[in-house]
Amino acid sequence: MSDYGYANTRVRAMKSTLFTASFIEQLLSAPDLNQFLTLLRKTPYQKDVEKGMVKYPGVLGVEEGLKTNMVNTFRHIMTYSENNKQGERLIQVILSRWDIHNLKTIFRGLHADVPKDEVVEQLVPAGELDEAHLHELAQQGDVKSCIDLLAMWKVPYSEPLNEGYHEYIETRHLANFELVLDRFYYLYALKKSRGRTLNHRLVQTIIKREVDLTNVMTLLRFSRETLDKEEFDPEPYFINGGLEITKEKFLEYFALNEVEDIVNALENTLYYPVLKAGLKHFYVLGTVSALERKIEEYIIQKTVALFKADPLGIAIITAYIWAKFNETVNLRIIARGKDVGMPQDQIKEALVLV
Repeated sequence: MSDYGYANTRVRAMKSTLFTASFIEQLLSAPDLNQFLTLLRKTPYQKDVEKGMVKYPGVLGVEEGLKTNMVNTFRHIMTYSENNKQGERLIQVILSRWDIHNLKTIFRGLHADVPKDEVVEQLVPAGELDEAHLHELAQQGDVKSCIDLLAMWKVPYSEPLNEGYHEYIETRHLANFELVLDRFYYLYALKKSRGRTLNHRLVQTIIKREVDLTNVMTLLRFSRETLDKEEFDPEPYFINGGLEITKEKFLEYFALNEVEDIVNALENTLYYPVLKAGLKHFYVLGTVSALERKIEEYIIQKTVALFKADPLGIAIITAYIWAKFNETVNLRIIARGKDVGMPQDQIKEALVLV
């Protein structure tokens, strides 16, 4: 039996340092970025934020410090599980989502000819690809060189990327290229987290839920595009492995033309309540990004709620990883808002509070 006792004890202590709702309100009430920083310097973020501001000026330095703090925190969690092979493997699966984020960031930078230093600023070395490897990838001159480097390092993502590269060169459709990466990531994560224990099932459920919601977002985006639905084949855009959205249902929902129709077709799924709530924002803003934000909130809230699940397994670690990530994102949003003088209520509206 895998022992999560030591790791959970350490993570519970780390959980106690997460910001309370009242402290978030204090940060929101800060009149400007300087006052925000005065408050932040009284927290465990102080050291990393100050280092970040030596490296970059203003809000960029704050973001660098927040990112460094989060990455270091996740590295510590990995060390707490060194004597628990099951835990180490499952935590790697959870953290590997940042590998996907980083590869997409690098590919987008190459696709749009973004300066290398701007790409590096956006990288989050919290997955299996460490900072040195990511920096080397970011310095490559083209997408193919990145893929070849991944293949040389025997990184599993290189194989599907190699296959998708030929279509990318022909079409220059980066979204399709990224879809190849997403599809492989989910299948790879499901395979690595396969097992019979409650811990395996918990991680599998998180991944399967994300697969479903990724497919839902694909459908919602398609509904806003001008497509000849008799000619267009949506099947290549479906990602297998979800909890509720089968390929047959995906194709059935694709035939629907309106966002509201797709949401109503999902009435008997776990996701209907959050999608129904998201419709109100969609009607106001007129973009599916409003729904996408609600889906992100749902994923965060469901995963952070695992703090109340099995106290002896991986649930607490999983919940903390998401809570820490969400806190970091919230702090970045507040910092950026204060930097440009955004009204407090608008900043708060952009936060996910759990």
